[in-house]
Amino acid sequence: TAGVPQADDSQINNRALIIRAKLAQVFVLMAPLKVAALEHYQTTLKFPSNDEELGYKSREFEDGRLVDKIEFTAEGGILLQLGKDFDPNSKLLLLSDALENNQVFKWRCKTTIPQHYLGPVSAAPCEFADNF
Repeated sequence: TAGVPQADDSQINNRALIIRAKLAQVFVLMAPLKVAALEHYQTTLKFPSNDEELGYKSREFEDGRLVDKIEFTAEGGILLQLGKDFDPNSKLLLLSDALENNQVFKWRCKTTIPQHYLGPVSAAPCEFADNF
């Protein structure tokens, strides 16, 4: 359509690189919460239901740019409403799977960020999911 700017491949590729870099920043930002959540689980055999159980305050991590809001799920997940550096309503869910009698944990993530920003499925930092 005339008059409607169209994104070319280079713009999409540049945006994808920026999104992946911002996701890396989110992962680094969440590292202390992930460690604290696993330590809490190993001590209590329950996943935390809020940040106060971990000795943190969510606002320490909610800067509005990368992370807007943090919640804990009953399944042991850390649900993030991503900030303004991402597309509106973008979410990221960090999930921990207890392995080998709860001695080893493996983190995985799901996100509503479109797959074309995440890169090839085999190399994407997170699994794309429409809803969770």
